[in-house]
Amino acid sequence: MHLTSLRRVGLTILALLASTLSLVAVTSAPAHAADITTVAHLQRNYSLVRHGSAVTFQGYVTQAGSTTPRQPGATYLQRRIVGQTAWATLPPMRDLATDATPTWTTVPNYSADYRLYFAGFTSGDLVVKPSVSATVRVNVRRNLHDNFRRATRVFYGKVTPSYARRVVTIQKSTCASPTSASCRWVTYKGIRTTSTSGFSVKLPVYARRTHFRAVVKPSNGYYTSFSNNYVTTYRY
Repeated sequence: MHLTSLRRVGLTILALLASTLSLVAVTSAPAHAADITTVAHLQRNYSLVRHGSAVTFQGYVTQAGSTTPRQPGATYLQRRIVGQTAWATLPPMRDLATDATPTWTTVPNYSADYRLYFAGFTSGDLVVKPSVSATVRVNVRRNLHDNFRRATRVFYGKVTPSYARRVVTIQKSTCASPTSASCRWVTYKGIRTTSTSGFSVKLPVYARRTHFRAVVKPSNGYYTSFSNNYVTTYRY
């Protein structure tokens, strides 16, 4: 056999060997799992509460396009107070591995937005992406801690949080159903709280049955606040 023919045979063998190795390399490469996109969800039982009242939040995380809560992974409840820009994480952390629909109960001191943060996780080639829920707001009203001494007709209370030396408006109405949303209330008088946020007023008596309530205007992130009760005076 001529030298030229030997070279041709050698080149053919090398080409076949390279092709075989390339095929082996391609077929033996591990397949990479696709990243999983998640959707975080958050619900609350109240959207408006008086200061000192508890609110319960429930969260869960689903795979995009699914309604089934997925496990595991760390979840956190986060809060942003109205008027601020920073989010704060509220303890404790909840692990979806032990609770697919975790809950948090908190007593809000201020009106604030809340969201659920899911940290995601990686296990081998599996990557579950983090996600953040839509925000839900809980507005907080001040608590007037009001009461009424019928014998002296004194309507009194103490506003929390601190509301020292500020105006509480006393309103009156003669409507038949004072708890109705259509009931019309007018200002009777404004009184100023004490240094300890207390208020007190002696209510008048009219020939017609008259209802009274106390109102604190919105301020510092607190919603319009009403006395816990309305009181009624009339000539016996």
